[in-house]
Amino acid sequence: MFTNKGKSVLMFCSFCLLFTVAAVSPVRADMNPSYDYEAPIDTVPYYPGASYNPSIPQPDSSLPHPVGVWPNHYQDIVRYLKELASVSDRVKIEPASQTFEGRQLYSVFISTPENIKALDKYRDAMAQIADPSKLTGPDLDAAIKDQPAFAWLGYSIHGDEISGTDAASLLCYHLAAATDSATMHVLKNVIVIIQPSENPDGRERYLSMLQIYQSHVPNYDRRSAQHSGVWPWGRGNHYWFDMNRDWIL
Repeated sequence: MFTNKGKSVLMFCSFCLLFTVAAVSPVRADMNPSYDYEAPIDTVPYYPGASYNPSIPQPDSSLPHPVGVWPNHYQDIVRYLKELASVSDRVKIEPASQTFEGRQLYSVFISTPENIKALDKYRDAMAQIADPSKLTGPDLDAAIKDQPAFAWLGYSIHGDEISGTDAASLLCYHLAAATDSATMHVLKNVIVIIQPSENPDGRERYLSMLQIYQSHVPNYDRRSAQHSGVWPWGRGNHYWFDMNRDWIL
């Protein structure tokens, strides 16, 4: 039997899959590389019964391009996430690291306001739970019982797999603005950590290629530069290192 936390994590993972698909659904037409100009752009809400706080800004109200129509630059995504953190007590954004090209990486924490206020406490408790030399037996069971689960999501480890970063902005909006019982159940039991892009250097390299090779005339040849760019594309980081192949380094 799953606990409430286990059910919440499973529900949250389903949310993430749904959002990633929904965020790119307006531009997907099976294997056709061109998209349907008549496809609906507003894909919120994503499931029946979802409701949203109107005071929380939607991505499309802040980002240069509606989600799923054209990929947004990393700095625009970050600006929107900082805006969310400034207006929502469910959201906290922290700098995590920096890329070689000087782009700041961020971790976005989203949960109930109570969990966010106690984030440092829960972070320390999770470190104890992760170390079997510190807690065992009844003490470990008690610590787990009182501890919300952590769910970490890292988006777009490859710079030219672009839909994830835009989907991340939409997921952050939903978790920050939704008021329905399903979302509130997840937030009560889970502290969500979202890294909107693990490879913004590669993303920006690829987006620059898209800007150069884009056309108002649809090109159905998948070998066209406007669909793939040119070497070294955007998969790797600044050094063209494939971050999803050599984790040990």
